[in-house]
Amino acid sequence: MINFYIDAGMKTIMLTAGDSHYFILSEREIAELTMATAEITAGRAMLIAADFCYGTAKAVEFAEYVKKIGADMLMVMPPHWGNSATPESFVEHYLIISKHIPLMIVTNVFIPRGADFGLKTLDAVLRKDSNVVAVKDDMGNNFAHDLA
Repeated sequence: MINFYIDAGMKTIMLTAGDSHYFILSEREIAELTMATAEITAGRAMLIAADFCYGTAKAVEFAEYVKKIGADMLMVMPPHWGNSATPESFVEHYLIISKHIPLMIVTNVFIPRGADFGLKTLDAVLRKDSNVVAVKDDMGNNFAHDLA
């Protein structure tokens, strides 16, 4: 599929926790899938890797790994067990990881907390000197408008 997409002119290959079914994969399998994707992509298209609910230390380790194997960006899905994260804890998580690789934030982690929570978090991240370069919005509607 990756070769087909690149041959058809696609410029970016993006793994995501949802579409790539990370919920049924182990951390090792996620790393192997990312490695295989990097090998096939091999600089022919931008590669956006994705993590899956990793704590900050594990997310940094994964960021360094995917950068080493050729990923151009990392989509981060922070842990949020029982909606325990705060805007401040998300901001800290994103900023630490973004020191290691350009970062994409996915907004689905904000859905259970609401638009105000998500906008407050993103505003705080974007006001810092970070390497956050993209957002994948899953909330849509007014949130997407306000985010833009």
